[in-house]
Amino acid sequence: MRDRLAELLSYAVSAGNETFTQIADYLIANGVIVPPCKVGQRAYCIIRGKYHCQFMQGTILRVEINKDGVSFYVSINGYFGQHYTFTDVGKNVFFTREEAERALKGGE
Repeated sequence: MRDRLAELLSYAVSAGNETFTQIADYLIANGVIVPPCKVGQRAYCIIRGKYHCQFMQGTILRVEINKDGVSFYVSINGYFGQHYTFTDVGKNVFFTREEAERALKGGE
């Protein structure tokens, strides 16, 4: 596995992929890095208001991997919505309705 990764990295650099983002895209395309979510996947976002919290269902529009980590954008009700990072998963955004409901009730 290590040798295959070294081979892909060597090819990515020699092919002119000079930025971290380009190399990350190349590694994702070749199955080395698997993002935590996919474009088109359903997501449940907790919306915290002044007096109440609720969760809303959305769709992941874009997933990015860059030097700062993984981030993704969720469209809620068909509108361009919220930007999240991987650290938000399990806190403010969930990939199942059950996880979101449990978080609203104060569960883990």
